[in-house]
Amino acid sequence: MSASATLLNIAGSVALLLWAARMVRTGVDRAHGAALRRFLQRAAATRVGAAAAGVLMAIGLQGSTAVALLMTGALASGLTTAPIGLSILLGADLGSALVVQILSLDLSLLIPVFLIAGVSTFLIGERRGVRQAGRIIIGIALMLLALRMLGEASQPLRESQVLPLIIRFLQDDPISAFIMAALLTWLMHSGVAAVLLLASLSAAGIVPLELALVLLLGINFGSGIIATILTRNLGRPASIVPVANLVMRGTLAVIGVLALQWYDVGPVLGEMSPATAVVMMHIAINVAVVIIGLPLVGTIIALIETISPAAAQTDEEGGPAERGQATSLDPERVNQPKPAIAGAVREILRMSDTVSIMLQGVIEAFANGDRETIEQIASLDDEVDLLHAKIKLYVTEIGRHDISEDEARRCNELMRFCIRLEQVGDIMVKNLLALADKKRTKKLVFSKHGWRELRDLHERVSANLQLALNVLVSADIESARTLADEKQNVRQLEQASLNRHMERLRKGTIKSIESSEIHLDMIRDLVQINSLLTSVAYPILEHNGVPRRSVIKGDTVAGVGENRS
Repeated sequence: MSASATLLNIAGSVALLLWAARMVRTGVDRAHGAALRRFLQRAAATRVGAAAAGVLMAIGLQGSTAVALLMTGALASGLTTAPIGLSILLGADLGSALVVQILSLDLSLLIPVFLIAGVSTFLIGERRGVRQAGRIIIGIALMLLALRMLGEASQPLRESQVLPLIIRFLQDDPISAFIMAALLTWLMHSGVAAVLLLASLSAAGIVPLELALVLLLGINFGSGIIATILTRNLGRPASIVPVANLVMRGTLAVIGVLALQWYDVGPVLGEMSPATAVVMMHIAINVAVVIIGLPLVGTIIALIETISPAAAQTDEEGGPAERGQATSLDPERVNQPKPAIAGAVREILRMSDTVSIMLQGVIEAFANGDRETIEQIASLDDEVDLLHAKIKLYVTEIGRHDISEDEARRCNELMRFCIRLEQVGDIMVKNLLALADKKRTKKLVFSKHGWRELRDLHERVSANLQLALNVLVSADIESARTLADEKQNVRQLEQASLNRHMERLRKGTIKSIESSEIHLDMIRDLVQINSLLTSVAYPILEHNGVPRRSVIKGDTVAGVGENRS
């Protein structure tokens, strides 16, 4: 086989691995995203608990980057602290190392079993959770298949005449090897895939163990770069935490590279195979980072804040008094686009936090809310309106100064999303809470199946609110695609619920007949809220040249840049 064909096969195997990991991640997020976020908030009470939560979530989401986006969103909204956030990231990196260990096992016999089970579950299942379980199983099977393909594709490289020259150069220049591995990891946007590729090359005898360990340290450093870049537009303290993680990992990685020049780790690894040695060293590195890093998270955060101090952020009016927080809209920095935009992002995240509380309160109001509870939830809309007015005026003022085209585009994105959040608040107060009060007054009860459908739809919309925030902050194309797809997914969920509701009406289910009007109006309002939230994805996709596409299964044609409710 020619060298070009071999590299093409390797690239295809890596591409399949990345796609399969994405399938697993999106399946977990769509089926259990809201539950994962609640788990993260509950478990992250202490540093050890936060690290453990990070480990578990990274295993479920097949990597640490998704956990980093969830964590920074919570941090920017004030739901956690910077030391706890850094503890979560340290645990997530260890969790991704454990994912590598699991995938490195010889599970090839399970590939056909998983494919049959996954495809059958996805095609036969009617409920969303069942179909997403099928997606997850298919993704795992494809990951195992990609790893087998990767091992087979790398075998011909042993006969290459050019590769030994490259290997010899990298062995003589560990700094270049370290930088190359870090850059490759960043380009792949997956530390898990990079380590598995290195393990495959080591197993084939292509990369010597001494060089593999240097490359492994570079991969660990590169995995920290991914989250740092994706969250670079976040304000403080959310943007500081990935930087702190990168500094910590980078420092230990550099120390590790220097130590390898003076210390022979061969006797420590014993009779391990090269691939096993790479995986075990990867786990050992991340265990060391957690053990050394957890006691130092507060010190590292403080050190970075000292090196790059934030401007004092105060609000002469006291900010949103209802929440007791100072505003991030500093009028003295309005002529400095980058810090001003960062402040606007922080304030929008605070606004979205209030909207999220209202959205959660809405479903509780339908479940057992009294008049006082409904009024308390409705009162939060005043804070949403206040933040909306302040953010809108502030972003408008930023645009009056000399700003670049990208900064102007960013201001437009923030303005649109701010308006959407205010509209979501209005829908909840004027429509949903009014329906909840009507249900309470008339003492109506949803049918068992109808209530479950409404809760599933509400949970899906709540998860999409968090995903929309991640897209707004990171401008990540993959997350934007997922969010755009969620508009059609919710439409399908709506249609399925309507069909089942009509069937219950035909059967004469009394509870469904009595609550039918409220049931249908609630579905309509939740779908409208979801459409407003998913619209944040379209400008990002359009800016990155993602082509327009038609929505499947009979819905209207929805192109990038459109917002059809």
